[in-house]
Amino acid sequence: MIYDLAGQKISEGALANFQAKAYNRLADFEQQIKSLLLMEYALHADETGVKVNGKSNRMHVTSTHLLSFFGFHSKRGKQASDRFNILPLYNGTIMHDRFSSYFSYGKTHALCNAHILRELQYIWETKQKKWVKTSLIY
Repeated sequence: MIYDLAGQKISEGALANFQAKAYNRLADFEQQIKSLLLMEYALHADETGVKVNGKSNRMHVTSTHLLSFFGFHSKRGKQASDRFNILPLYNGTIMHDRFSSYFSYGKTHALCNAHILRELQYIWETKQKKWVKTSLIY
């Protein structure tokens, strides 16, 4: 992009230096986001798969309607969540997709309706259970 806009080439080393400087400058901001999330009544927690250099990794998110923390880790589950040090310190309600590791955090839990509906749709499509069809009216 810089070459296209300014006709200048940037070395990989320079880009790595820019990235390291930005990372260091954002450390206080990251801690502020974590502190604010810990004060919330309810948090949303989720993770999704991402590929980096052909390898599977995970992007973990802890959020409210105004704040979001994104953490990159090679693992899913408790080991990764513990590393980001938000959920292990949190004492409120965690809304999540029913992934078992989330039940080891927080005081109470709320299950995500979008995930519940997706699971009900799967049961309807694969098992044709009549009780599911009435649950899917939305």
